[in-house]
Amino acid sequence: MTYTKVTLTIEPLVPGREIIVAVLADIGFESFVDTDSGVEAYVRSQNFDSESLTEVIAIDSLSVYTQVEVLPDENWNQKWEDSFDPVLIANRCLIRAPFHEADSSHEFELIIQPQMSFGTGHHQTTGLMVEYLLDMDLTGQHLLDVGTGTGVLAILAEKKGAVEIVATDIEDYIVENAKENIQHNSCVHIGVEKADIQEIGTEA
Repeated sequence: MTYTKVTLTIEPLVPGREIIVAVLADIGFESFVDTDSGVEAYVRSQNFDSESLTEVIAIDSLSVYTQVEVLPDENWNQKWEDSFDPVLIANRCLIRAPFHEADSSHEFELIIQPQMSFGTGHHQTTGLMVEYLLDMDLTGQHLLDVGTGTGVLAILAEKKGAVEIVATDIEDYIVENAKENIQHNSCVHIGVEKADIQEIGTEA
């Protein structure tokens, strides 16, 4: 599978990087790596659209410079797994892969099979959302997780007492990865659907 890498230099870096990651995720970019001057963003080459890229990064408050590179075809899931390290958030929630050693010394331990889905806890956006959920009382709550990625937030929500969670994403491989992670964490209250927010309707 061929991927396109877009290296973005962003000024100002804060909050510019978070804004750019959010808009790129909306147009199909799947993974992000922070750099000293911005971010590296990755998208399947078949989904890359230079016009859409130019449009979404045209933000009045930011200066964004891009460099586009088509990467050689590789087993990206394997490459991603090989570089995946456990991450500890707020000293309370450990996110690790199934091939890492179990560690029950923290309040929550989430098992995430690293694929190209967004949401392993390494990026600041996911980390901040995990911190936010850690401080919430979710006992008995019903939640909707739109753009679930790996399913990490839905999984944490169940572990914190939520009783019904609908998790959605728009790509088949992401939905399958989320279902796999739900099984790894023995969750029973999460339903995963391939859908965007407009398709969920009012019942969820």
